[in-house]
Formats: sequence, C-alpha cells, structure tokens
Amino acid sequence: MKFFKKSTYHQSLIIVLSLLLIVFCIPYAVTLYSSSRSRILDTMQTANNQNLQQIKYNYDIYEDIISNLCFSIYLDNETQSLLYNPQVTYQEAYRQIDYFKSSVLNVYPFVYSITVYNGIQQKYYSTLMDSTEYLATLPELFTDNKMPVRLQPILRRIPNENGSGEFYVYSYLIYDFENSETNSASYIVIEQNANWLIDNFTQIQRTAGDIPTELYLLDKDGNIFSQDPSTIPQDSLNVLEDYFSTGGKQPADSKQDESLYTDDYSFHGGHYLITQLFLNSSGDSLLMLQNYNDVFSNLQSFRHTFTFFIIIWVLLFAAAIWGVSKKLYAPVHKMLKFVNGLSGHTPETGNEFQQLMNLYKDSYDKLTNHTNAAHYVMTHYQLEKLLTDSSETVWKNFAAYTPDHWLASASGIPLRVFHITIDNRKSDGDLWSEDDIRLFLFAAQNILAELLEKERPAEVFISNEYSVWGIMKSNGCSRDKALEDILLQTQTYLKDYLYIRLNATYSSEALHPEDLSGLYHEVLSLHDYHYIFGPDAIISPDTCRENLENECDHIPDNLVKKCLSAIKRNSFDSASDTIDQIFHTFRTMRHENVKICIMTLANQINFTLKELSTSKGILTRIRYEQVYSLFDSAQYMCEAQNGLKDYLKNTLCIFQTKKDEDKEHLFIQSIQDYITANYSDPNLSSQLIGEQFHLSAKYVMKRFVNYSGISLNDYIIEVRMHQAAVLLKNSDLSIGKVAASVGILNENYFYKLFKKFYGCTPREYSVKSGT
Repeated sequence: MKFFKKSTYHQSLIIVLSLLLIVFCIPYAVTLYSSSRSRILDTMQTANNQNLQQIKYNYDIYEDIISNLCFSIYLDNETQSLLYNPQVTYQEAYRQIDYFKSSVLNVYPFVYSITVYNGIQQKYYSTLMDSTEYLATLPELFTDNKMPVRLQPILRRIPNENGSGEFYVYSYLIYDFENSETNSASYIVIEQNANWLIDNFTQIQRTAGDIPTELYLLDKDGNIFSQDPSTIPQDSLNVLEDYFSTGGKQPADSKQDESLYTDDYSFHGGHYLITQLFLNSSGDSLLMLQNYNDVFSNLQSFRHTFTFFIIIWVLLFAAAIWGVSKKLYAPVHKMLKFVNGLSGHTPETGNEFQQLMNLYKDSYDKLTNHTNAAHYVMTHYQLEKLLTDSSETVWKNFAAYTPDHWLASASGIPLRVFHITIDNRKSDGDLWSEDDIRLFLFAAQNILAELLEKERPAEVFISNEYSVWGIMKSNGCSRDKALEDILLQTQTYLKDYLYIRLNATYSSEALHPEDLSGLYHEVLSLHDYHYIFGPDAIISPDTCRENLENECDHIPDNLVKKCLSAIKRNSFDSASDTIDQIFHTFRTMRHENVKICIMTLANQINFTLKELSTSKGILTRIRYEQVYSLFDSAQYMCEAQNGLKDYLKNTLCIFQTKKDEDKEHLFIQSIQDYITANYSDPNLSSQLIGEQFHLSAKYVMKRFVNYSGISLNDYIIEVRMHQAAVLLKNSDLSIGKVAASVGILNENYFYKLFKKFYGCTPREYSVKSGT
C-alpha cells in the first residue's frame, strides 16, 4: 500500500493493469499447463498398468498350468509309490523317472525337473539324479523347519545340470496334508524353468509407444533377476538401489489389495517414473522404470511453444497497457504541469494527487502562518507603542485591534514593566554578533513567557533595540518576589547553557493604563544602575532607592589623599586597598555622579604619577588616553575599578624597572671607567676589580656579562687591543714597548692576541698604517 502512495499516478495505472495480467492470465496459463501434465501422466500410468496387467495375466495362466500339472503328477499311483513306499526298487524308481522325462518334461518344455522326496527312506528320486549340486539346494526351500506353502511359486537360482553357471527356476512343492509339519514328510518339487519366462516378460514391451521403458523382475528383497546382469544399465541399478534404500516401496511391503502402484522419484538430478506390479504372495514383482523427461517430452515441447506465445501475448498486452495508461494519465499530467509551472513552487516527485494535496496544504499553512505572524508582529508593535505612548487614544486603538487580549480590558488592573538586555561580550572579551544576540533574545523571550504563563497574565516581546520588554499584571507590592525568581531562573539557565549574561530591570506598579509609558521611562532610568551593581543583577526601585536619594557628587577627601600618598611611596598594595574603599562609596551614589567621580579620581592619579616620574628623573610617558578609553568602554563599575588598579600597577612597575635599569647602568659604567684607567696594569683582572668594588669576582663577572653581553676578561682584552692599535699607528714605540704599555709583558702572547683581534700581526698593522 505504501508503494502505491509513493508511486506516480501513471505508475499506479501501469501497476493496476499489470496486476490484471498477472492475476487472471498467469493463473490460467499455469492451470492449463498443470491440466495437460496431469492428463499425460494419467495416460502414461494407464498404459503402464495395462502392460503390467497383461503380463500378470500371462503369469497367472502359467501358474494355473503348473498347478494342474503338479496335481496330476502327485495323484499318479507310481508317484505315490515313490513318495510313501518304504521299499522302492531301482526298477520302479527308474521307470517312474523315465516316465517324468518322456511324458512331462518333453511335453511341457517350461518344466525343468521333477524331484520326489521319500520321507520314509529320506531319499531323493529326481530327473536330475546326476546333479548333486542341485540336490544340495533343495534344503534351502525349508525355513525355520517348516514346509513351504503348497503350490506357492518360489523364485530362486540353481546350478546348471552340467555344473557351469546358474539359472532361475520357480519351485513348486506339493505334499500330503498329513504330517506336513515335520521334515520327515514326503513331498514333490517341480522346477519350472524361469529363464524363458523372465525373457518372455521383459521382452513383451521394451517400450511403451515411443517412450523407452525398462522392465525388471524382482524378488521380495528387491533383487533383480536376469540371465545376464551385465545387460542391465548401471544407472538403472543405482536408481533402484537408492530408491529401495531411501524409503522406496519394497516388494515385501505389498498388500493383497495393493498389487500395483506408481511413484515419482528423483536421483542425482534425474527424475524417474516407477511402476510396480506384485505377481504373487511371495513378494515377486515386476518393476517398470521410465525417465521422466522421456515420459513428458511432448509436454515439454508443448510448454516451450506455449511459453513462446505467452511472451508474445504479454509484450502485446504490455504495449496496450502503456497506451491505455498514457491516455488515462494525460489530463492529470496536464494539470500537474500547470501546477509545477506556478511561480515559487518546487516540483515534487511521487503520487500526483498527493502533490496537489501537499500544494493546497502548504498554501493554506503559509497563509495561516502569514496571518498569525502578521497578527503577532502587529500586536507587539502595538505593545511597544503603548510603552512609549500610553495615551487614551493609543489604548483604544490597541483594544480595537486585539479585543481578546487581556490588556484590552486592563483598566483598574495594576501593571508592571520589566526589561531584559544581553551582555554583548563573550567570556574571552570578543563581542557576540547581532544574529547571536537576536537568537539569545528569542530564547530569553520563550523562557520568560513560559514561566510567567504559570504565574499571572503577561506579554513578552522583543523590541527593535535588541532587548526584551514585558508587561504583566502586578502583585500589588513594591517588590515583586515572584518576578525576581522568574528573572533569576532565566538568567541562570542562559548563563549555564548558553554562556551569556542578562541584565534585568523591572519598574514599580501603576493602577492606570495611561501610566504605562511612565513605567517604561522608569525602567530605562533604572537600567543605568546596572553599571554600579554589575552583571546578573536584578534592578528594581527598591534596589536603587538609596542611590536615588543620595545627593553626594564627590569623593571623600581623606580617601583621595590616602591613595595619592601611597602612590608617591610607590606602594601599590596600599593604593589598591584605598581605591577599593573609594569605589565602595560609589555603590550608594547616583550613576551619573559615579562616572564623574571615577574620571576625577583618574585625573588625580595621573597627575600624581606624572609628578613622581619628573621628581625621580624617570623618562616615561603617562598615557592619559589609555585610561580614559578604558573607563569609557567599561560596561560596569567593577570593570572600571579593576582597569584603574591595573593601570596604576603597570605604571608603578615601569617606574621601578626604570630605576633598577639606571642603577645597573651606573655599576657597569664604573667598572668600565676603572678598566680604562688601569688597562696598562699587568695585574688587572676580575679578581682585582672585585676587590676594588668590595664584591666577589664571580658576582662582578655575572653582572657585567648580563648587562653588556660580553665577558669581563674579553672586555679588558678589547680595551688593550684598541689602545695598542692607537700606539702602533701614532707612535714610534717598538712592538715590545707597545705590549708593555697596554699591560702585556709577554710579546708572543701579545702577537697572538693582536692577530686574533685584527687578523694580522702588529708589524703588518704598522706597515698598513704607514708608520
């Protein structure tokens, strides 16, 4: 069903028409083929049954002839004498055996032998007296010491008279009813030559019509009797062996009322038709084996022809389905093409009627959403207009536009206004984008609306100045604890999950709708006090009451003096503590006076820092614009307080660094002056310089290299080499005297140092200098 919903209408038409083909035509073809197969199978089974019944009829005739012959031989007086006479003479036996040969065996060629057993004498008299191998097989007829059933044919193999090979016979026993339960009873065994009978049976009809057929005679154990077993195909032997070993019907399993049956059997990819006829109560049977493909060869030919015509008919029917479906689909396609051509509509895939339904539904939803959005925007526009101008005329316009709004009948209801703004700075100091702020405002609006809905009537909306405004019914008290809790929940949620800070402010209450604009301006003035109370504060008239009543507009003189004195002493910790005390006094002042006082304090601190740098000779620039821009960009007083202390700390650190640098420079300059004055002293070394300045040589060397970047010993060598070059260039002194003049007594060592420093020997230097 889902497939039909997702399919196009044209596909649905094709599917429905194709289903008609499948539902009606294919079952008809299958039924026709099955009926033809059944009729052919029934015909084949009938023919097989008739052939086997004919063979059974012939077999019964031979069995009746043998039975009558058996009785005539048994009732003969001479035969009776051989059976029961305890003293049979040789002449009597010879005469009767000769009678059997001449009068029976010659007349009835299918009778192979006649044997009389005298139970009294326990002696055989047989036409095969010379064949001891044959006589030795006669005890096989008796099982469990019981006589076989009289005149019941027993199919068995016996040796030839000449002892070469074996052949099949049917053995018939006849005996007196008396004493039939003992082995001492006398009996007659008449052997019917079964070979010619088997050949007669199996050659009656090797083929049923044009169908190759194999016919076999089986005993009760399923063994095949044949004069020459090598003539039996090995495939047939394998099929029959597997058939009887895997549940096929054994001849011994037959019943009297089930002498003929047919079975289908598959073996190693081949399919066979097996027909079996049971001949007698001993379990002997005739089995007809036919290849299934040979039996149904005509049906397969018919199936191939029928399949060919079915394919042709299906192709023609498919073409007809395509043409009819296109004709039926044409009007729908034309309408859908028109719809998809409409401006602003994106073509869809799937069922065409579903597309039209979706188009109508989308149009209706867009119209509804547009109406709701327009109403929402207009309502908030009217509310924002009420805040700025709550005159009677504006109230009437609002009530006329939104008569069902709770504010439309707000006369006599105490009202309160609240305001939410977003701190536009991230935790790392960067600014949120306008899109981010707009998103945060929507989140704050939704949270506030949901929380206030459970408390009392309220209307929350976003103004054009990127802030959230709210008008709500007041609780009748100056402080609205429930509103503060809701604002606090909103602040906490947005801070924990969106990492933003909200500044919330709410007004006092008004009993008349015309005073709503007064509440609006009150909130705007109270909102400025977030500068003093910092972020996350909830400002109300009660929160700022002390500030509004405080007329002080200057800093206490004692705190100013204390702060400036600490700066002059270069004591930042003391100055920082005093600044904290000063800013603490600001928390109770009006917000406009606080900013003036902060700038005044900054001017006084800057002036003191400038005096301090001048008096100590520290050449550093006091950047007034840096501290003023810091105060101007600060959103909260705490930021200005921390900024001022950081500025003071950095400036005092610069002063201290300059002082330390000047002290180090004076120390290094003293060492350099001492070296310049005493470079001619051969004993000049770091040890001598350390003793001169009352410091260890190691300490002097460390401070010198840290400041100048060159070791003390290298500096001494550099001064001596410069002075030696001057003497070589401007005097007539020998090289030895020049070396001694710069404090080096070893002339070779002087040569080595000079060449390393200037890249040439002192003599070469003198020559180059023209001395």
